[in-house]
Amino acid sequence: MRGLIERVSQALDRARVPIAVVAFASIGPLVVGAVLATSGNSSALSERDRIVGAAQGSEITAAYKQNDHVPPGSVGESDGPAGVSPSARSPA
Repeated sequence: MRGLIERVSQALDRARVPIAVVAFASIGPLVVGAVLATSGNSSALSERDRIVGAAQGSEITAAYKQNDHVPPGSVGESDGPAGVSPSARSPA
């Protein structure tokens, strides 16, 4: 058991830099977007408004407003994360 813990510890030590890079790559754009939106950047605000508008018009939101609580996974994949339709997402 001690050998397993030691190997896991060594593996985490070796993976420290890649883990940090992935964390920064994931969190960095969120922080930048939040800063831009709160500073009043017109491009960031229009993107935020577009995403929020699409989410508010989703099937899940409409069902929720009618007190029809939709079980998770009952809406197709085409709606994507948070019920945002594919047409509302930024191109990849």
